[in-house]
Amino acid sequence: MRAIAIRIVVLLVLTKCAAGAQSNDIGILVGGAGPSADVVIGTSVRVSSTVAVSLQLNYAFQVMKRKPGALSVELPLVLVGHLSVSVGGGVSAASRNTLFFTPGMRFNLPLHSRVGLYGVAGGGVGSFGNDEVTVGPVIGMQSRRVSSGVFDFGGGIDFRLMHLLSLRGEARDFVSRAGLGGTAGRNHGIFQGGIGFHF
Repeated sequence: MRAIAIRIVVLLVLTKCAAGAQSNDIGILVGGAGPSADVVIGTSVRVSSTVAVSLQLNYAFQVMKRKPGALSVELPLVLVGHLSVSVGGGVSAASRNTLFFTPGMRFNLPLHSRVGLYGVAGGGVGSFGNDEVTVGPVIGMQSRRVSSGVFDFGGGIDFRLMHLLSLRGEARDFVSRAGLGGTAGRNHGIFQGGIGFHF
């Protein structure tokens, strides 16, 4: 984890130097899901609830601008957390936290002087953590973390409030090996909204 953090800092410094006088922006986006609840009645009653939150910090700098749109290099850092509690024959709680860092490209397509659409694609690393506690006939605790290569793709809309500030909403899907982050599939989709600072 420490080696990944050092590489991220070095990459940020190098890209900032390369950016020079190009157009830059910093995005801060948040997302959430839940709380959602399930009740299962069979041989025993089980109640479960899940809540999820996400935060994205994104730095981008423009490398090319032509008539149809502009191309930027982006450095998104996304944190996702899930908390789920299940009550049945015993009580269990699971906390999943995931960190994605997927440098890539963003293509901006202006629709209006204040409104633009953009598409993103990139690749990098995902770090998946899972902590579980079970209280029943016996108390069990387990914690594990695994890192894997991931790629992401998605798109969003950017609405300029003023020259330096915009509102932004986007959807991204991070694709990894199957079975990471406490899910059976390969996809880790998020929906987020927030603000962008342009300078």
